[in-house]
Amino acid sequence: MAAIVTLLFTGIATYYSAAIARQQLDQAREDSEKEDREQAARVTFWMEEGSKAGGRAVHLVNRSPT
Repeated sequence: MAAIVTLLFTGIATYYSAAIARQQLDQAREDSEKEDREQAARVTFWMEEGSKAGGRAVHLVNRSPT
């Protein structure tokens, strides 16, 4: 009888442990995506017409701290 109770308790504990791990993984993914979007928002570019020969210049600025 004690073995059945122990097995049941272990199964429930394992289920909740897996659920918590899944939630933590989802939160880590969301945080990573948020950081990527924040860094992308700091990137700016613009184009300028160059010399009389018809050249163009592309300016790319990354204002992120990293």
